[in-house]
Amino acid sequence: MNAEFWYRAFGLVICSDIEMPEFHPGEPGPADARIEISDDPRRMRETLAPDLPTSGDFLRALDGGALLSIERVGDFFIETTGRIAVAPRPDVETGLLRLYIAGSAMGTLFYLRRQLVLHAATLLRPGGMSAIVGPSGAGKSTLAAHLARAGYAILTDDTLPLS
Repeated sequence: MNAEFWYRAFGLVICSDIEMPEFHPGEPGPADARIEISDDPRRMRETLAPDLPTSGDFLRALDGGALLSIERVGDFFIETTGRIAVAPRPDVETGLLRLYIAGSAMGTLFYLRRQLVLHAATLLRPGGMSAIVGPSGAGKSTLAAHLARAGYAILTDDTLPLS
């Protein structure tokens, strides 16, 4: 691994090559998930799924995991073991890459582990929590941001794994 950053997120201990300020800082220890930047992005895709199209967004189930490809962001090989290999596009903005790691890649990991995953923003409120669910573009994150300014703490945005 290049550099190791340690986090706690989604109830997991996560070791990452990439700094993820969206996650809470954690202590080194046995990792439940590892985020690794691929040294050779082209080789990763050619090795895992040479028959895949060269453009477009898709998710393909593979032995032991899944390959998620976002055309303007990169490829993500998510293994049931918790390893997430990331092959970013050369010109991708780091914040966008982190967004897909924290949302789509982590959501895919939980799905592979047979956990229910909701597309939701979740807020802590007096007496519990509330989840705002809906399709992409419905305003979940915008509403959560307004509620955060009103004093509610955001627990998750985009991905809510349930167990």
